[in-house]
Amino acid sequence: MKLLFFLLLLTPLTLTQLLASPLKHNTDSSPQNTSYEDKLGVTLSLPSEKKESNHKPLQYYPYLHAFTPLVGGIIDIKNIQNTKEIIWTLGFSYLFKKYYSPKWEVLMEISSNSLAFLHLSKRWIWNEKLGFRPYIKLGALSKVLPQGGLASFSDFKNYFLECSLGMEDLVTTAWSFRLESNLAISSQNLYFFLKMGYSWGLK
Repeated sequence: MKLLFFLLLLTPLTLTQLLASPLKHNTDSSPQNTSYEDKLGVTLSLPSEKKESNHKPLQYYPYLHAFTPLVGGIIDIKNIQNTKEIIWTLGFSYLFKKYYSPKWEVLMEISSNSLAFLHLSKRWIWNEKLGFRPYIKLGALSKVLPQGGLASFSDFKNYFLECSLGMEDLVTTAWSFRLESNLAISSQNLYFFLKMGYSWGLK
């Protein structure tokens, strides 16, 4: 009888404690979220997008010599105040065959004021087997006067020392755009040439 009475007192007390205490969660164990990558033991990644490059691919220039028609102009720097019109020039050049620079080049020009110029120079080329080819030239030129003819070659005053800076850029197969400036100095004159044209590469 006493045992029954003790159980009746204990039952409500136990229910009260159960209702008052919060449910315990297993905080130590994280929810199982095992992915396919974990099962394989490897990390899968999406292929990276290829970035488009704005750089043009390098072009190969296989030609060893070239022929170039040119058009340009001359400024007589010492007589620039007396110059009333632009002196135009028309000519052509030939770059002699050689695998690597320096290469010899000959250039002949006639001008709108009836002068003729004969250039002989050596050309040093950077990137000479690629599409874009800057270069420098060192050489000499001879001026032929209309009234002197061949006798102009015997006059020392008609000879100039010349330095040049230019570039060629491959446009299509065998054809390159050419831009060149020249400074020529003699005992009496100082000429500045600017010319452009299209170089035809030859094998």
